[in-house]
Amino acid sequence: MNGPQALLELKDLRIAFGGQAVVHGVNLCIQAGERVALVGESGSGKSVTALSVLRLLESAQLSGQVLWQGQDLLQQTPSQMQRIRGDEIAMIFQEPMTALNPLMTVGSQISEVLQLKKLLHRRDADSRAVHLLSETGIDDPERRFGAYPHQLSGGQRQRAMMAMALASEPKLLLADEPTTALDASLRLQMLQLLADLQQKTGMAVL
Repeated sequence: MNGPQALLELKDLRIAFGGQAVVHGVNLCIQAGERVALVGESGSGKSVTALSVLRLLESAQLSGQVLWQGQDLLQQTPSQMQRIRGDEIAMIFQEPMTALNPLMTVGSQISEVLQLKKLLHRRDADSRAVHLLSETGIDDPERRFGAYPHQLSGGQRQRAMMAMALASEPKLLLADEPTTALDASLRLQMLQLLADLQQKTGMAVL
């Protein structure tokens, strides 16, 4: 008996670099609103698997299927993938400094996503960005809106990156070890925040 169509389904996903296999046939299924943890030791291919869902591994050879709501992402054109990235599937990374532009304020980066993806006017996008920053628990969000990434603590940067990922209201959030760079008490806070935001928005999380 077939259940409801999965939001994301990986079928025998294999990833190789220069003919050297690094991921050997992953099968994974995520339903709408579900949270799934991909567990493995360092270097076992967790991040590579997440990045391959969005086809962000330029030099990788991918085979198998990555079914997004029934459509194979490995068969999509670059422009189709561009629309899916951020719009429907968003990603947060282990190290926010690599994901945030050091030359733009945090607020303007979130605002830019809202202007591009949600077609909001600048003023509306700015106020929505402040709201998203406060949703992720950043203290004094109006002031943080105008801060550059290097002016924020590690925990604040991680929250800002989460706000940026949530800006386009994705159906699926790929969270690539989002607590690695944080100390133990902040890790728990971030995981609780992810759970709260998931409950509030109904998105699925890997």
